[in-house]
Amino acid sequence: MKVGVIHSLRFKLSIAFLISSLISIALAALLIRQVVVREFDNFVLSTHRANFMEDVQNYYLESGSLEGIEQSFREGTENLPPPRQNQDNPQNQQSPLRDNPPPPNSEPPARFVLADAVGRIMIEHDRYHQDEIIPPEKLDDAKAIYVDDVLIGYVLTTDHSLRRDPDEEAYLQSTNRALLFSSVGAGVNALLLG
Repeated sequence: MKVGVIHSLRFKLSIAFLISSLISIALAALLIRQVVVREFDNFVLSTHRANFMEDVQNYYLESGSLEGIEQSFREGTENLPPPRQNQDNPQNQQSPLRDNPPPPNSEPPARFVLADAVGRIMIEHDRYHQDEIIPPEKLDDAKAIYVDDVLIGYVLTTDHSLRRDPDEEAYLQSTNRALLFSSVGAGVNALLLG
């Protein structure tokens, strides 16, 4: 009778450890996926913001002000000024917006508001409207834009919902597959050793 109880107890403990291992693997996979997607989206958003800021700087260098920038951006990339000559890299580098212009009438990958140095809206979006003045406390969250160490404006991100391009989606899908395969492998390992 004692042998049956020991085997029964061993079986129950093995099942409990196996279930615990499988749940831990699933939770870890979900958590890792959430973190990877969030950090990837943050990276993509900051890249789009940097590209937008570069185009604003180029426009400012060409025109000497931010006047008319919204119309120029709305009309498309053919009206954007030439790229700024990089002092560190003498090659004339094109901005990503010029190299890969969005299709006509397409939604931008992220939504930004541009304000000039005093906080007047130059490119509007969402609750911010043309020529409105942004309160200084709201500019604390904005990214400052400088040209030759002179503050020319601020960029605010108003819409954090990101529309990824096909390459970005493919990258996330490949990381999801890798995570799924490693989770399944760990699960099978737990079953075999359980």
